Amino acid sequence: MSNTSSPEGEDVLSGLLEWLSLTHAETEAIHRNSWNALEQLQATKRQLMEKLNSASPEAAPGAPQSQIRELVERISGHERSNQQLLAGRINEVRREIGAMGASVQNLKQVQAAYQTSNRGAWQWYS
Repeated sequence: MSNTSSPEGEDVLSGLLEWLSLTHAETEAIHRNSWNALEQLQATKRQLMEKLNSASPEAAPGAPQSQIRELVERISGHERSNQQLLAGRINEVRREIGAMGASVQNLKQVQAAYQTSNRGAWQWYS
């Protein structure tokens, strides 16, 4: 195995570094509840994935394997963390929606109670 890196290997490294950067940006977008930004970041990652997948299989061996392995492990850890963070936010939103649904139901019951009592009052005047 050669210690020199090939241009293709450098492309793989730069692609992985870009992926790591995008993953960090996703974390920030999730914290800010910036769902449009998150969607754009994921679209960029899909394009990057296509680029990395189209790299020749011989490309990565020209890059330092330990560096690639470390980057892949870091990316994987951050992706798992983002997945957990996003799952937590989804659960929070579901709870908020449930609370809003309960509030709407309570308001409908109050409205129905007032409508019933108002009908009796109008009949009294006629």
